Amino acid sequence: MSKYTSFSVHNVYSSHMVLQRNKPILIAGTGVPQARVSGKFDDLQVEAIVKKDGEWVLEFPPCKEGGPHTITVTSNTGNTYTFEDILIGDVWVCSGQSNMQFPVSSANQFWSLKDGKGVAESADDDGIRLLDVKREIQPCGPCDELSGDPKWQPATSADAVAPFSAVAYFFAQTLRTRLNKSIPIGLINTCWGGTRIEPWMPLDAFNPETDQKELQQQQIAVKIIEEGLEPDEGSKKLSQEALARFEIWLNEKFNTVAPEATAKALAEWPKPNLDESTWFHGARGRGRFLSNVGVTWFRKTFTVPAEWEGKDIYVELGMIDDCDETFLDGEEIGQTLTDVKHYWAQLRKYKAKLEKTPDGRHVLAVRVINHFNYGVFQDPIIIRCDELRETIRIDDENWAEKLEFAADVEKIGTRPDVPSSEMEFPFLNPVIPTTLYNSMIHPLTYINIAGFTWYQGCSNANMPDRYREFQRALISSWRKIFRDDNLPFIITQLSAFKAHSPANRGPEDWWKETTPTQFRGYAPFRDMQMGFLDERLCGVACTIDIGDAFDIHPANKRDVGIRLANEAMRLAYGDKAAIPGPRAIKAVREGDKVRVSFRDAGEGLYVDGDTFGPHLFALGDDEDKYDWAEGVLDKDGTLLVSSPNIKTPTVVEYAYNAYPPLVNFRRKGDDFPVFPFRIKL
Repeated sequence: MSKYTSFSVHNVYSSHMVLQRNKPILIAGTGVPQARVSGKFDDLQVEAIVKKDGEWVLEFPPCKEGGPHTITVTSNTGNTYTFEDILIGDVWVCSGQSNMQFPVSSANQFWSLKDGKGVAESADDDGIRLLDVKREIQPCGPCDELSGDPKWQPATSADAVAPFSAVAYFFAQTLRTRLNKSIPIGLINTCWGGTRIEPWMPLDAFNPETDQKELQQQQIAVKIIEEGLEPDEGSKKLSQEALARFEIWLNEKFNTVAPEATAKALAEWPKPNLDESTWFHGARGRGRFLSNVGVTWFRKTFTVPAEWEGKDIYVELGMIDDCDETFLDGEEIGQTLTDVKHYWAQLRKYKAKLEKTPDGRHVLAVRVINHFNYGVFQDPIIIRCDELRETIRIDDENWAEKLEFAADVEKIGTRPDVPSSEMEFPFLNPVIPTTLYNSMIHPLTYINIAGFTWYQGCSNANMPDRYREFQRALISSWRKIFRDDNLPFIITQLSAFKAHSPANRGPEDWWKETTPTQFRGYAPFRDMQMGFLDERLCGVACTIDIGDAFDIHPANKRDVGIRLANEAMRLAYGDKAAIPGPRAIKAVREGDKVRVSFRDAGEGLYVDGDTFGPHLFALGDDEDKYDWAEGVLDKDGTLLVSSPNIKTPTVVEYAYNAYPPLVNFRRKGDDFPVFPFRIKL
């Protein structure tokens, strides 16, 4: 039975839109069952009858690129809709999280292209049309309409272009140039910063056997809404269930990874006279991500004025993600563990008595426990003596750091959700699976499209293997709902990145004292993403060279758009000159060196600036010993990698860490970077 009592056209349509060329032109909406609908496309007329469920679709024959056109839709109930200035071209859906959302221009220093105002003000291409989807959440099934009052706009004004996705805009600009402006390009920007992949997947994309947690999250959110539960009741239910799942994982998985190592560390590593010669020494790096799920210790020796001795002090550590146990001169002075509500966001402030020492030196030791993704120190460390009204700031240099243990997430599983404020009003939270597909993707499916661009993954970066399956499921399901199994799907590989602190950047040479395996960051996730080059009709754009160590939102979105457009030219437009970025395909040991061969090298590879950047290459052996290595580009286009400290290499790596400081290994002609790689021999 129909729920519709009046006639309407779905709001994905408006004047100035682009409709897909060479495919049936669809105009759809809702109305009273059995009502007659007629449509006129210029001089061509078609009719339809509203079905029992209230849905109707007008289908016009495929049309070549061009325009402008006018479409008029009329119901025998008396309603008429007229859409003018319509172009026929290619429609691309551009989705993901914050780096796709990142606008051409805004007032925020760290949320705008460096030349964004000029780019927006110079916009003058009527052949690019823009539809910006308003953010909306709906766990209770697919929506018919987009939120708000969406309108297609020509890319001919700063008002239209400035708030729009910079990546998508440059993607369209590049396509228009390479296609000699012969084909109009319609862009639908539907993205939400900070979101995971799960909310963008339709319900039937989840596997009931392997994705039980995700399905349960969605079902609970739906139940809370449908049963009209009070927010506190729903929050309590979610919290209790999440707490039970989390405690099982914590006690039976995480805490059992290395009990002997934990006991040894707790007994010895807080001691002030500990031998730190085997510890890594360098910058603590406020805002630096901890690359391991596990436990890492940090120690710092400091001095205080003589009058502080014997006084009560406060050690203020700020926020630490996730937990900590803190020691002063070998004695525990405080801890923030999982029994503290919202522990990951709590300010640490521990009281202690500063006992007198012979040389006035004291040792602070912080045991940082990271359960999920990348742990991090958030704030400077302050030591305060209220009696003297004085403070000391512990600088970020010369800290000793050592790993107690790293957990293998493949073995212990990803940390379950924990009770948090996110569990209040779950229907208003974009972390719930299917919520964004329902409201921000499904309402678009009434039109035909040319393909997808996708820039997402930061929020799922700790789970590359599981994400691979989610990505495959999303691609398959999106192609299905848009009625074309041959739609290109183009992925943006995550950029180089260390820690997000753009307003308070760390030292630019922080990488100098690092080891090859110390800051893996997004490297395994990028490797997984590159593998989609081998999936049917999938493209991947490499962006390893345009990242920013201290800003997860690098401002160079022009090159991202250009590289995504190159993949579109290859997959959607049959351009023989468009080839994927160069990537390693083979590595062979030659004595104590490794020779690497490449594919898609085009006119050849080169080193921008003649000398490879630092910390680009690494070699490892069977004893799990790694060292930075040197690379030499041979005349035949192969790469020879060597290190005097690795005599029998079994692993070769290139740019396989969080943030290689200077990526300058490129392809001639288009300057595309070589994809990062890690190859076991």
